[in-house]
Amino acid sequence: MTAWPTATLTEAGAVCVVYGTIFYFIKYYKNKKQGKTFKQILDDSTIQTTSIGLLIALSLCAGRVITMCGVSQALTDWMLAHVHSKWTFLILYNVALLLFGMFLNQNATILILTPLLLETANAHGISAMEFGTIMLVACCYGGLTPPFATYNFIAAGLSGESFGSVTKQSLPFLALGYVIIVIMCIFPGIYMWLPNMVG
Repeated sequence: MTAWPTATLTEAGAVCVVYGTIFYFIKYYKNKKQGKTFKQILDDSTIQTTSIGLLIALSLCAGRVITMCGVSQALTDWMLAHVHSKWTFLILYNVALLLFGMFLNQNATILILTPLLLETANAHGISAMEFGTIMLVACCYGGLTPPFATYNFIAAGLSGESFGSVTKQSLPFLALGYVIIVIMCIFPGIYMWLPNMVG
């Protein structure tokens, strides 16, 4: 649905809600009114959506505070003054992404760090495509990194499991993610071959 040229993501989401509602009533009455009632489903959806919305709102507020306090600018100035190697930059860049990803929504991290670090990355021979790809992956795993794993809070709310249980079960995937990030930094050709071939 998101591929429709006349539909935005919000409009496509609204269509999905209508479709899901129609599907629910057909299935509900076909199964002779067994299972959750429509009100119970609405209550569950409201709680889950509210918890996710609050996490996103708080992360955006945190991003605003970080920007206003000059933390991100201080990080950039320090890196410009002390980092003279591509590999040192990549290590610090990924550490920064993981730390920011713990506290902030992915969109907030991108909006804060991209204008500050992209020029430095280009100076070290890192293309904008490589810079952005690493950022997206590292931000995702930052959201899974304890102790402030925001994505785990969302998963706990949706699954009904405790935060500790979700975090414990995600650790093997988190370790694999760190390995993937290291491989991406060392061998950019793994994911850059298609963009290079096309453009």
